[in-house]
Amino acid sequence: MKPTTPLRVVRPEPDDDPHACIAAIAEVGGVRRLVELLPFLPPQSHALGAEASRAATTVLERTAPTELAWFDGWYRGGFIQRGPPAPAWESVRLGMSSWAREHPGVVALASFHTNGFVREVAVRLLAEREDGGELPFLLIRTTDWVSTVEVAASEAVARRVRPAYVEHWLRCLGLLERLRATRRREHGVALYLRRVEELLLQDESRAQLGAALAEGALPIRRAALRLVSHLPRPEQRGLLSIAERDPDPSIALDVARAILGSPEGHDETSTIARLLRHRLGRVRCLALAKAIEHDPMSAPDRLERAIFDDARCVRELARHALTKRGGSPRDFAALYRARVAEGGGCDQTVALEGLAEVGDVSDVPLFLRFHDDPVTRRRAAAIAGIGRCDGARHLDMLEAALRDRASSVRRAALPFARRHLGRVPALRARRATPDASSGDQGPRAR
Repeated sequence: MKPTTPLRVVRPEPDDDPHACIAAIAEVGGVRRLVELLPFLPPQSHALGAEASRAATTVLERTAPTELAWFDGWYRGGFIQRGPPAPAWESVRLGMSSWAREHPGVVALASFHTNGFVREVAVRLLAEREDGGELPFLLIRTTDWVSTVEVAASEAVARRVRPAYVEHWLRCLGLLERLRATRRREHGVALYLRRVEELLLQDESRAQLGAALAEGALPIRRAALRLVSHLPRPEQRGLLSIAERDPDPSIALDVARAILGSPEGHDETSTIARLLRHRLGRVRCLALAKAIEHDPMSAPDRLERAIFDDARCVRELARHALTKRGGSPRDFAALYRARVAEGGGCDQTVALEGLAEVGDVSDVPLFLRFHDDPVTRRRAAAIAGIGRCDGARHLDMLEAALRDRASSVRRAALPFARRHLGRVPALRARRATPDASSGDQGPRAR
């Protein structure tokens, strides 16, 4: 069986093994490959019907609700417009109820049909299920253009806003966020969305909400965090601590803002100290600003350490805060030069980056020592320092940096190349860059 094209369902070729193809789709196939099963699915009579039905059910069960919504738009809006429906879809209306329980995946798939009558029958059959697997398909149909389909789906969804369905609602959080943004049937959608939020924020649902924050897919974690923000501040604490170390930068930053913005109910000093060690530079920056506000007496020590932080935003905040404190002017460039001269690992790299931010033309010879360094971060810092301090005299070096194998070096050179070479020559040099897929060891996430 050949893979499907955007134009039509591809029929099995004589030399293909259809059993092996269907087994492969069931094992690793994505939702888009469901269209390859359409010629075999019930109610059309086919020797492979039961096997194809089981494969379709398997694929649908492992597909995320947001992917199902994408498939609905792709199949009905793009795929099917360029070719006629497969015969199995045309006959779905006929005698559908007789095999609905035997082939639940086919019924779910029928809810994406282009024919509104077929979708209505599929929705009513889905509404008879009570295992939770029907929920994403019903949710997708609550914004259907056909009013009878929309009403049937909305009524079925409303009956499922109950504690037994909390786990299934959490799995659909990403899809709920997508429906929240829709303008079609928005008033009806808003009604059950409010009821779902109230259900998920009940005390009995907190453990499952915490599990979604810790282990859910990215759209689920983001939606769960938005739900947590509706709770009273003291009740947010335990759930926010779960999301504090989330690998997604936007979630980690939102959690840090929420924690630092609600000092009641926790030891603010220990919280700030913990966030100052966070892996994300922007979180450390927020924590440093809060530390300056919270304890001005100990701030100088923190600021002295922060001027050598790994993240540029933290270094800039520390230098700005130290300058504002008054006293004798600080020569930050001298501090960075001394640390570069000491040499050695990450400290030297950070010092070179700091010097590139505050140095002057006298530091160009030092930058030239590192412009071809094997460490990508040092190379990028040296190019940034050369471009900022004396770019007009080193145009060839900037142009060469635009063709560097590391994207971080190219990004460091680009603004200065545009300034001194002009936009068009700089972009031409950038387009001539060879493929950098051979391993860019760029700077850490800021």
